[in-house]
Amino acid sequence: MNIRPMHISEADYASELIMAAFFDTVAHTLPRHGIESFRDIVSADSLRQYQKDGALLLVAEEEHQVVGLGTIKAGRHIGLLFVEPQFQRKGIGQALVKALLEHREADTVTVRASVPSIPAYEHYGFHISGQLEESAGIISQPMQRDF
Repeated sequence: MNIRPMHISEADYASELIMAAFFDTVAHTLPRHGIESFRDIVSADSLRQYQKDGALLLVAEEEHQVVGLGTIKAGRHIGLLFVEPQFQRKGIGQALVKALLEHREADTVTVRASVPSIPAYEHYGFHISGQLEESAGIISQPMQRDF
């Protein structure tokens, strides 16, 4: 597996990958307007803007195919972590988190985890740091990892 920064030209593919993983694991936990809000957040244009605003977007490749994506903003907040459905549970998410954390700039890294991803983030060393939140139909669990 190779982990590298996402090329801006890969934003369309990355958006499709995120949505495929989202529909496989998260969408069933959200209302329709939450799904639409999320679609806007991870559009190719939004990913390009996120990168232009200084966030680090990393992709994981298997045999020259992008199979996962993770982001860290301001060196302290993991914004996205998605792996293509057929590649999940193979250590790709864990490798992406490890790579993202190598770019941390703070003693605490936060994430707003989807409900289905809470156990994975706990496995990655994060703990719950607040109550479930809802914004624009997107339900998330604040979590953090301290160093």
